[in-house]
Amino acid sequence: MRPRVWYALLVLVLTSPAVTVLVHHQRAGAQDAVNRGPLTTVEYAHAVAIARAEVAKEDAKASRAVAYLVDGKVQVPNLAGRCTSGHLLVVSLVGTFPHIAVGGFAGLGSPPTGPDEWVTMKADPASDEPCLVGVSFGRFAPPVDYADLGPAL
Repeated sequence: MRPRVWYALLVLVLTSPAVTVLVHHQRAGAQDAVNRGPLTTVEYAHAVAIARAEVAKEDAKASRAVAYLVDGKVQVPNLAGRCTSGHLLVVSLVGTFPHIAVGGFAGLGSPPTGPDEWVTMKADPASDEPCLVGVSFGRFAPPVDYADLGPAL
């Protein structure tokens, strides 16, 4: 009986590190696939940098942060970046933005309202410099294929 116990302990000690590494890699791979969505590692890193910069600049409290890719160019940028490659990295932050004031609705009725407020930045996927930023109100709904930036913020 004793040799079996020693054999079982030896097998457990020798295989435990391999099982731990395998489980870690499987979880990390699944997490990467969920978090990055359709974005490459570089695009995801750029999206996270854009989101972090906007959160810091606006002293925002983001309850949700997503990124996705679309075709297109920004003809009239309102930021310093350039978006002329034909592809856009779109980063949307949902939450509260204490430094953003919405006004200028004279003659257009009251300012928009909704359950969600979000800031959307558009950038060229090759850079982390946005070329366009806007504020939206309503019910936020990300596209079907998006990257979840929340865990990285």
